[in-house]
Amino acid sequence: MSRRTEDPLVAEIRHALMPGRFVKWDAVSGLVDNLDQVHTRVERSVKAVEAARAVRLYEVFLTGVYAKIEEADDEGDLANLFHRLICGWIQARQAAGQPFEETVSQLLNWMKNDDYGFCHDSLCVKAKEWERLAQLVHSDTAEELESLSHYCTEPAAKVLAKKDALAAAKLYRGLALRIVNTGKSNYYREALGHFENARDLYHAAGHAAEWQSLVRTVRVVHSRKSGFLSAFERIVSDKSHSSS
Repeated sequence: MSRRTEDPLVAEIRHALMPGRFVKWDAVSGLVDNLDQVHTRVERSVKAVEAARAVRLYEVFLTGVYAKIEEADDEGDLANLFHRLICGWIQARQAAGQPFEETVSQLLNWMKNDDYGFCHDSLCVKAKEWERLAQLVHSDTAEELESLSHYCTEPAAKVLAKKDALAAAKLYRGLALRIVNTGKSNYYREALGHFENARDLYHAAGHAAEWQSLVRTVRVVHSRKSGFLSAFERIVSDKSHSSS
């Protein structure tokens, strides 16, 4: 039996990814530009009535980009590319007539093993599975939500704010604590904005007690961060953190 010939686009994807080579922060954008060019050729497969082929190529591409994140200084551009690839993969599956339920199921499986949180908003935005996304948020622990990348949780929180206030509040809580717990003082203003959103959404969902519990935790854990805590207390007292 003859050996199956490798799809030439797979070789292009592999070459563009440069597996095993670490990419410094100032070279990441160039890497992503090259990968985008290959992505354009994969997209053409869908338009050329080769959707089933495109699905396989997208899955190879997604696996490679996810692995490349460990070999790059800056995950931002790669995260955005990953999201574009997820969107393309979903569209390719739709064009190939593959069952929508299987698409959602595979996304959910990826999300369970997604250390960076890149898949959460893809399910939300492209698959329109708000309820399933909310269920995942409710089933995750506070620590698990805090560990997720803001590239996905922030847009998901904005969408869920209109669909499930409590789920959105939990995401904003995670976004805020992710910043404050790691001491990223340059982003404290963003953290305070997330806390303010969490406050409003906890109250809207009828879960003011969870907000008060969060307030007590922040006061105890971050008692030495006087500047941050002063602004936080203004939010607790229902005043904007931007006020003087």
